[in-house]
Amino acid sequence: MTQILLVEDEEIGRKVMCRILSEFDVVTASNAEEALTLLSMSEFDVIISDYRYPGKMNGVEFLTLCADKYPNSRRILISASPPADSNYYSTIAKPFNISEIRSLL
Repeated sequence: MTQILLVEDEEIGRKVMCRILSEFDVVTASNAEEALTLLSMSEFDVIISDYRYPGKMNGVEFLTLCADKYPNSRRILISASPPADSNYYSTIAKPFNISEIRSLL
């Protein structure tokens, strides 16, 4: 089963995304620091991160770091005003539809 790490600081956002991704094994974190702790304990096939959340890193910085440390994980940034795609992650603009997320999994 595909394992997904979802990094989202808003509880309602986490709940909605977990419902959308219910056929996958989803683990959640509320910021980059919490997510890095989870990544140190387990491998994830996909890392989905919001752009803004509290802590020392934003989603772009977090996913860029993940590209170096966890290169085999697919990385997706979700944001209301996403930066352009990069070599480190794909982007999805909010609001998005379910098929957009699933097309990147």
